[in-house]
Amino acid sequence: MVEFPDLRILVAERSSFSEKGLQALEALAPTTALDLSQSELAKAICDYQVLFVRLGLRVDGEVIQAAPNLRAIATPTTGLDHIDLETTAQRNITVLSLKGERAFLETVFSTAEHTFALLLALVRRIPQAVQAVEHYEWRRDLFRGKELNGKILGILGYGRLGSMVARYGYAFGMHILAYDPYAAHFADFVQPCQSLAELLSQADILSLHVDLRPETTALIDQRAIDQMKKGAILVNTSRGAVVDEQALLKALESGRLAGAALDVLANEAAIRPGTPHPLIEYARTHNNLIITPHIGGASQEAIEKADLFLIEKTRRFFHNLQKTKPTA
Repeated sequence: MVEFPDLRILVAERSSFSEKGLQALEALAPTTALDLSQSELAKAICDYQVLFVRLGLRVDGEVIQAAPNLRAIATPTTGLDHIDLETTAQRNITVLSLKGERAFLETVFSTAEHTFALLLALVRRIPQAVQAVEHYEWRRDLFRGKELNGKILGILGYGRLGSMVARYGYAFGMHILAYDPYAAHFADFVQPCQSLAELLSQADILSLHVDLRPETTALIDQRAIDQMKKGAILVNTSRGAVVDEQALLKALESGRLAGAALDVLANEAAIRPGTPHPLIEYARTHNNLIITPHIGGASQEAIEKADLFLIEKTRRFFHNLQKTKPTA
């Protein structure tokens, strides 16, 4: 028997959900799990009280308007830029997420690990080397990369992920600098910078780990790139909109930056085949840019942990709602 038989849950990105998570949801309340397009979501949402989404769909005003019964949106993400928070607040719809859940997030390592996977792939030219072998080419001299040992790793945003990446960099023998005006403590092996400009001017590799807020939107713009070392590398596994993409493309084309490795792009939901994206088109023909499709947090372990944590958070939310409901 399910805990909340009168509650109806819609999982709108079925293929992104773990099997254990789906089983836990089905024990919580009647659940429908589908892989929906953006237009299908607006048509399907009407009869549901709870919506589970990840980053493949936008819960915008159109979707919320089509959901008169919606009580909660659950998203196992820390960023919430795919949800219209102003409209949810007006409708008194609760958004349940991983944002601020520091104790839980300390147990999830996949995005920090992916940051280093991207960096190593870029500096050791791994994608191109793999392709060469697939064509029976065995010319090692074409793929001479660079060592990380001794390089200066600049961490912008010394929170959970920034501090993890700092530890990984230290294990590689890198010198670690960090800038975060909100951080209260830095590890002994991390040298704090007093300003963003100080960090930019010294880092051989700049790794971004900041939330997307008005003050961080396009934080890495033309001015910031001009302050970076010539030949530096940019790694971004935070949010695409933190970087001015036109300025980044210009810096890669000119050689101002030696390379970039990105797991995120601005307006990812709008990227579709047939509509050329400047950075993607550049990456198709150049070796100094690697882009992955926002898979930093998409390890099997991370997805399952996040699903189960968020389901428990949803269960507590509706239990508390029942307790506060006035009796007849």
